[in-house]
Amino acid sequence: MHVRTHTDTFPVRRAQGAYLKLLSADEAVPPAALNGDTAYTLMFGPDKCGAVHKTHFILRHKSPVDGAIKECHLVGETAAPPLSDKKPHLYTAVITPESEVKILVDGKEVWPRVPYPQSTEPSVGSVGWVVR
Repeated sequence: MHVRTHTDTFPVRRAQGAYLKLLSADEAVPPAALNGDTAYTLMFGPDKCGAVHKTHFILRHKSPVDGAIKECHLVGETAAPPLSDKKPHLYTAVITPESEVKILVDGKEVWPRVPYPQSTEPSVGSVGWVVR
């Protein structure tokens, strides 16, 4: 699976994001009621809060063990350019058939390939992942 988002040049503010969210299927939420708290399955792209620049990659899914919604956050340093460089960039996330996640910016890998965590327990996660 490939997911792409594009950033363009725009004034940089103290806090802003250029990430996308793929919403979870839920017919109970009419389009007019969509907001930042609306349930999503995948969140991906660059974000800035103060001096902190990061690239989000979060997968949300229902645990087959207890039915609870789990969030798997890919965390760590990336070589992704900050939003403040004022240049357009193409962000790409790839989930391989082997369940590896690759993050690319402008066609170059900016994060080591990380296998998706097999456990959905909050206290367990492979290197690069935080499972909540």
